[in-house]
Amino acid sequence: MEGRELRKVAHAGRIRSFAACCGTHLFFEENSDSETIDATIASLDDPAPFAPQKVIWLEDKLPWVAMDQSLPSFPRSSAEGESKKNKTKKLKG
Repeated sequence: MEGRELRKVAHAGRIRSFAACCGTHLFFEENSDSETIDATIASLDDPAPFAPQKVIWLEDKLPWVAMDQSLPSFPRSSAEGESKKNKTKKLKG
């Protein structure tokens, strides 16, 4: 991506980034200050080494998509889930 700007589009409460040269969807960000960026698996040259470790954005899941029930899952970003978990720990501690 050297020397190329990403095309960023705000949609559905998130920021989506696309390659300026071809329009390939590359990243999701929760907002412009996000601590994490979710990369799209289809944008990788070789996605095989990157098995899923969690399921995110379940609120946007299509009804016919089957998920691996053994993986941790989050309605939105996993960062949001971690933030809630940390708040709960602070309240209990």
